[in-house]
Amino acid sequence: MKKRLFLLVKLVAVSAFAVMIPVYAMAVTTYSVYITKAGTGGGTVTPSIGTITWMGVAGVTTDNATKADNSTNTVYFYVTPSLGSTYLSWSGCNSVSDNGTCTLSLASDNQSLTVYFGGTSTYTLTVKKTGFGSGTIVPSSSTLTWDNTSTTGTAVYNSNQTVALYQTPGSISRFSYWVGCDSVSDNGTCSIAMKSNVTVTARFSGYHNVTYSFPYMHTAPGAIVYCIVSNFSTDNATGDGLTIMSSAQQSVSQTLHELPSAFRINRGRTAQLVFNNQLVAIKNDNLTVFNIGDNNSVNIAADTCANCSYGAKISWTSNLAAMTSGVDCLSLLMSCFQGTTVPKRNLVGYICSDDSTNGPGGRGNLIGF
Repeated sequence: MKKRLFLLVKLVAVSAFAVMIPVYAMAVTTYSVYITKAGTGGGTVTPSIGTITWMGVAGVTTDNATKADNSTNTVYFYVTPSLGSTYLSWSGCNSVSDNGTCTLSLASDNQSLTVYFGGTSTYTLTVKKTGFGSGTIVPSSSTLTWDNTSTTGTAVYNSNQTVALYQTPGSISRFSYWVGCDSVSDNGTCSIAMKSNVTVTARFSGYHNVTYSFPYMHTAPGAIVYCIVSNFSTDNATGDGLTIMSSAQQSVSQTLHELPSAFRINRGRTAQLVFNNQLVAIKNDNLTVFNIGDNNSVNIAADTCANCSYGAKISWTSNLAAMTSGVDCLSLLMSCFQGTTVPKRNLVGYICSDDSTNGPGGRGNLIGF
């Protein structure tokens, strides 16, 4: 017959920093576990069953019975360092996970555990602003100290402190994305837990934006893609990022690459964009094939592999203010061809989207169907 184990956890203080947890199995056998907090820092310990009652300067709390979900006699102890403190280690556990969770098997009576917390420590948050637009970054606490170019700001926070970063684009800019945050909310707020020195990047683009999306590209030598890009708008267009959308296993990665300053198409000009093996490049001066590895190319080898398929997006931005004419899918035109054959195959099925009222306005415009 399957027996069901019931655990009753009650803590009795033996000092200001040591506690005892009596654990009752079947209300017959009692196992006592003693927990001690040590070190120059502080924090909380939470068991998977019952409630620890600390005595001393922290006060006293009590807990009645907690019934286990099954017949296990294993207890987990979770640690949360206090603000400004750091978790260091455990002693006495059967095992300790990477996040500091102590696993203990109730195999005998009077087992002892010690958790060590380090003293107050601080970490530096570095915020970088990139892109062709402008904007402000404000933290939820403290103040960022910016360098002379106002592109890199720093602030010091206690360890484990949670910081929110709020972005506001300039009058002729738009916010593009964050890199390095623990999470990003729908309104574009970046959240970070300061467990180490952290660097995050905020990118601002111009007000008018165009994105061409390619659902299927390939790094095979015979699958080179040549794109002729012509700018019929009244503003210059600058490359605003190349995003690799999937790996060789077709898993979505959405890795974004900063583009060199050469990725620029002035108004009334035509350029050639080339996807060749694991490199992407542009030539503004003429329509000859680029030199592999020069300063006008972007290496995507970290996100792809030889003879592998991938998806890609390339974005362009102009800095004209709102309510004025800028780049859109109707004024920044792209026509692509694939392969090394003569004549080359016309590439179809890629999509253009923009944020204007003249163009699709965010709705995908299918090219070459």
